[in-house]
This record gives sequence, C-alpha cells and structure tokens, in this order.
Amino acid sequence: MMPKTLPDNDGFITVTHKGKKNRKITPQDVFAQPQEPDAKSGVFNKRKFESAVEDIKSSNFFMNFKENLLNILKNFCSNVESDYQVDLLQNVDIICYGLGHFASCVTARYQLAFLILLKDIVLPRTIGIYDPVFSNEEKSVLEDLCLNVLDVNEEAKRTAFSKTIFFMPHCDLPLYNNLLWANWSKEPLSKLILIGNSFQQYLLDRTGKYLKEKAVYVNYASKFVTETKIVNDFKFLDIFNNLSVHCFHINALNEIPFEVWNDNTEPVYDDADEIIKNVS
Repeated sequence: MMPKTLPDNDGFITVTHKGKKNRKITPQDVFAQPQEPDAKSGVFNKRKFESAVEDIKSSNFFMNFKENLLNILKNFCSNVESDYQVDLLQNVDIICYGLGHFASCVTARYQLAFLILLKDIVLPRTIGIYDPVFSNEEKSVLEDLCLNVLDVNEEAKRTAFSKTIFFMPHCDLPLYNNLLWANWSKEPLSKLILIGNSFQQYLLDRTGKYLKEKAVYVNYASKFVTETKIVNDFKFLDIFNNLSVHCFHINALNEIPFEVWNDNTEPVYDDADEIIKNVS
C-alpha cells in the first residue's frame, strides 16, 4: 500500500507509514527519493549533472563538510606519518564503491557530483570507482570525468597500502564489513578513511546477534573508530542522510587486544545477504 501524503498549512507534506513515526518532508525530498534504476533507458544528462555539482558546491552543507574533512585529514595524516610536515593531502587515493545508476537515479547523480567535488578538495593521485550495475554508457561518462573504472568486483575487499579515502554512500552492510576485514590490522586501518553509513547507527538499528553473525568487523570497529557525523542539511534530505566520516587513530588501535587482530576469518554471506558477489 502506498503511504498517505497530506498537505500541511506550511506547504510541506507529511508522509505517514503504518507503525512508523511521521515526519515532514519538503517537495524537494520527494524529488530526491531514488528512482527505479534502468540502465537500458537511462541516458546521462550532462546538464543535470553539472547542475547537481553547482547545487552541492554552493551549499552550506558542502562548505561545512569541506571544513570538517580538512580538519579530519590534518589529524589523520599526522596519525599516519610521524614526519608529517606541510602537505597533508599528498599521496591520498580515493576509492568509490556502490554508487549505482547515476544516469537514471537522482540520488546517485548527486552522490557522483559530491565525489567530483571531493576530488577537488583532496587532489588525489587516483580515483578508482566500481559498481557491478554500471552500464557501458555510464563507464564511458566516468572515464570522461577522469575516474578510473575498476574492472573487477572486489566486493570492497581492498587493503589500504597508502592513505585512502573510501567513499561508499549508502552501501549495504556486507561491503563495509568486507572493507574492514581486508584492513584488519593496525597499519592499514590507520591509513583508511571511510565516508559511508554510520557505524553507530548500525548499533542502534541491528541486533547484537545479527552484527556478530553478519557484520563482525563493523561490530568490532564501532568500539574504537573515530566517527564524525556529516551534518545533513542539504536541500534534498535523502541523498546524504546517515553518512559519517570514519577513521582510526593509532592511539586507539594500540589499545586493542592482540587477539582481536588474530580473529580475522574472511566473511561468508548467503543468498539472502545484500551483496553482489564476484563470480569470475
């Protein structure tokens, strides 16, 4: 059954769902609800993409994010390199997973625009991007934007051998769990920054039993990660909601019992888990 939408005196719309608390959303929020992706019919609209870039770039949301990220990076780089001097952004890589069909989905289009602006902040050596759903047209667009389209489904099992920002907006939980498993020791974790779903919110939304069975590394990491919430005051509230910047400081990592690092069994998922596996 579709939710009821009722106009308010202030022109907002209240969406009611059975058994859930009502909240007011603006007409812009409705616009930002993800559309059903259709790679075959979705055609990339350069004008709309450029408009999305400008929307984000001129927003208080992004200016606040940029300021906070630069502060995080300053602390992060001194955390990684004891001889840290001036260039706090030198030799940083960016990896993006799970963007989705940006040619046909409004949310994915804005998240791609965010990634392009993130590149302007960090000036990375390289940006790698992958989603198994990308169409050939979308891959061509990404290459035109000077992004390196990865050709293998890594399932987010990539180790950070150098300073790396992982941008994983609204990915499914197994991908975050896989990323942590692939970096499950002090040195790689200290080089990793993750922009993605809030770990603390997972603790609230999922049972302890579920996390220990399906996301043991997210469950572990939530105890010693440094998490900074991204203030979600962008005009379309469903695009950047529930996102945080996560990083791991060496002082916290040094306090972790040795046996935690030894408990590093590779995660296994069944068909009911939300992950597209590498079948090659």
